[in-house]
Amino acid sequence: MRSVSFSLVGPSPSDVVACLHRHGFHPIDSTTAGRIQLRHPTVDGLYVSCGDYLDEDWLGLPDEFQELQQAIGGLTPTTHINVGVSGNIAGDWEARWLARCLLQEYPGFAFDEYLGYAHAWTLAEINRDEKFDGLDFFDYQGFFERTKASSEPTVSADSREHHCHIRQMSPPYHMSCVEQHALLYQLPDGRFQVLDKRGLAPVMTGYDYALVEQALAEYFAGLELPGLEIVDAVIYEPRAKRESRMHRQLRIHQRFSSRTIRDLSLDEERILLMDGRYVFVSAPLKQRLESSPFKYLSFTEGLRGFGGRRT
Repeated sequence: MRSVSFSLVGPSPSDVVACLHRHGFHPIDSTTAGRIQLRHPTVDGLYVSCGDYLDEDWLGLPDEFQELQQAIGGLTPTTHINVGVSGNIAGDWEARWLARCLLQEYPGFAFDEYLGYAHAWTLAEINRDEKFDGLDFFDYQGFFERTKASSEPTVSADSREHHCHIRQMSPPYHMSCVEQHALLYQLPDGRFQVLDKRGLAPVMTGYDYALVEQALAEYFAGLELPGLEIVDAVIYEPRAKRESRMHRQLRIHQRFSSRTIRDLSLDEERILLMDGRYVFVSAPLKQRLESSPFKYLSFTEGLRGFGGRRT
């Protein structure tokens, strides 16, 4: 799942929900912080949530809010829209279409996860396919190619000894599950609600959550990994009107940004969270997990799995 977001100046969340409804979106529920979840019946692969900047998520992030305000020239945004773009679609057309729906209606800016707050995109820039720092809007492919190139081994020649020294860093590995799974979000009572028709899987990850089956949770607990807390989890399946307690939640406190992944050098067993949603493990932990009984785990080096393919 990749993401874009929109910071609008002026409209209320209810105004924006009404605007999105005119473009075919339908509200489906509210999250823990009161954000409205919306889906489109025919534009598949977009998971939209809308809320104001006074909700509990933003009140707990004063430094990030200040960084956002600096990015948009000191303006005070009123409504925040977060959009998850499924890896099952390329998403280029969908992300730009949604930008037009919102930014033609209201003053505001778009952000993507590849540049973050380094650049606030205007609709004019998006329509003209302008580039910033070599990337255009939602340029997952360009970001992937850049990261791939920057992670290649560097070679330095010693003119006196006439030989090369190759410096290689061991990047972390994205850990995922070979089985598809439903999208979840956390209810006010702490349960995780299933949002779509897909079933549960042994490992399920999304924005700010990582749930694993009991056996894998016990395996992780036995490793005593630093920065990892394991707690009970309840999954609510509204269509079946039942609860499942077969998973536990991994609270991963060691985090990093996709923009800093090439700076990581992990020689010990570690589990980390990238951009608040993607679970990564160090090379030593990957090796251990590959020899474990949990054959449904899949690993990709660095950001190789983020070049527009399903993640």
